[in-house]
Amino acid sequence: MRIPSVLLLLGTGVLCKWLATYYGFNIEIPTSVISIVGSVGLILIVLEGTLDIKFTRDKAKILGSAFLVCIFLVACSTVGIGWLIVRETGSSWHNALPYAISLSVISSAIVIPTVESMAWRTKEFMLYESILSDIIGIIVFNVVAFDQLSNDIGPYLNLGGQIVLMLIVSVLFSLMMVWLMAKIRTRVRFYLILAIVVLVYESGNLLHLSSLLLIMCFGLVLNNIDLLDNALVNSKRAFWQRIGKKIYNTIQDAYKSIDGFKPMVVETAFIIRTIFFFMFGYSINLNGLLDTQSLLFSAYILAIMYALRYVNLKFFARSSVFPEILIYPRGLTTILLYYSIPLASHINGLNSSMFFTIVIVTNLLMMIGVIFSKNEEMKIEEDIFT
Repeated sequence: MRIPSVLLLLGTGVLCKWLATYYGFNIEIPTSVISIVGSVGLILIVLEGTLDIKFTRDKAKILGSAFLVCIFLVACSTVGIGWLIVRETGSSWHNALPYAISLSVISSAIVIPTVESMAWRTKEFMLYESILSDIIGIIVFNVVAFDQLSNDIGPYLNLGGQIVLMLIVSVLFSLMMVWLMAKIRTRVRFYLILAIVVLVYESGNLLHLSSLLLIMCFGLVLNNIDLLDNALVNSKRAFWQRIGKKIYNTIQDAYKSIDGFKPMVVETAFIIRTIFFFMFGYSINLNGLLDTQSLLFSAYILAIMYALRYVNLKFFARSSVFPEILIYPRGLTTILLYYSIPLASHINGLNSSMFFTIVIVTNLLMMIGVIFSKNEEMKIEEDIFT
């Protein structure tokens, strides 16, 4: 039986906190430090996921399906959980929505390494769904938490324009980074590239822009830069052919760097993810885990989440229900968004212990789903060879 690493890390953090308290060591980890480590981890994890995505025509359908599933789940889960928070706490919708959105986002930080050994079609769908869920959730969270929503259409048009602008900027930035990767000859070049990406991401976050789009585009461009090369070289127009021939050598040089960049991203993401979940487990208030009201509230939220997941997979996505319904974890993105909720929107009773409970339960259910998936694959293989 394979236990998700996030559970082991959170458990280790909780155990270390208990031992520190027991022996009288009052060591506290600032929330700002956890948020910084989490932001870097999110960048690396989205990069890790998108560096596995190769564009082909046969993947358009599954990508579109994952996008529709994300839109439905994020929207319906936000409304459902938001309604529950308003009903149980008496808070306003404006204060409840940031909590609801943070709990509606699938954690790509957990899904990407977990589905690595699963069947390719299930792995691919879950990969797209988790990354898109992160992006959509963060975009909507920034609008709800930091912008003043109104009945005027202006803010929403501004949001649409912002996304289009970010997509254009992201593609141009990605092409520039490919050129930079081809030209840098120093030994320490991969972490320099990563430092530039983190700097641009955090700068966009300070302005509440959709910076995760930039990270996604960067990974997609790196892994699919050959499509641009082929399109230019094979173009019927002489002008584009000449440009294609000029950039051919640059792209070939970039390939060598990209081949070394991928394993660096994977290994660094593993280290940052390990540190983040350990620190989050250590920061949990142990007394809050035994609060009956918090546990009951978490159960209500989980019921809404999985009911909507079932309805979506069964009637809208028309996908297999198992094991996808159980591979629905909460983790790094949920925690990061929780820490990003403005003080003015804080609601009493909705604390880190409740989020910790939901992260633990969703990961335990995901573990069951992965075991179920592996058993099904083994059964299929037995049927083929017998």
